[in-house]
Amino acid sequence: MSFAGYLVRIRLSLENVLPRYIWLTTNTDHVRDQIEKPIRSAVGLKNVNSTELASLTIPLPPLAEQRRIVKKVDELMALCDRLEASLTATETTRAKLLESLLAEALAPVEARDMEAAQ
Repeated sequence: MSFAGYLVRIRLSLENVLPRYIWLTTNTDHVRDQIEKPIRSAVGLKNVNSTELASLTIPLPPLAEQRRIVKKVDELMALCDRLEASLTATETTRAKLLESLLAEALAPVEARDMEAAQ
């Protein structure tokens, strides 16, 4: 995540925290609001300092619960990806069907009669 023209490094204790859990948590409305509401803007650049980042409150369940949450989110995201692929395939099929129906409906009457006779 980058909010300013400088880097802020956050070091995690891997004994107590899963980095993927923190990444998922920082993308929730709860944490994003804490970051974005106090943002100052100068010349169109948004700025958040390390003191503000240090004051973030992030829910931190036990490590086993973090693993369960990460696993469930990953499963749900995979499901979303499959559903999106299915919707794309359905949309492609629908477009081809519509194109075929329109071509048939707009074909000259003689051409349709000849095809029907075959």
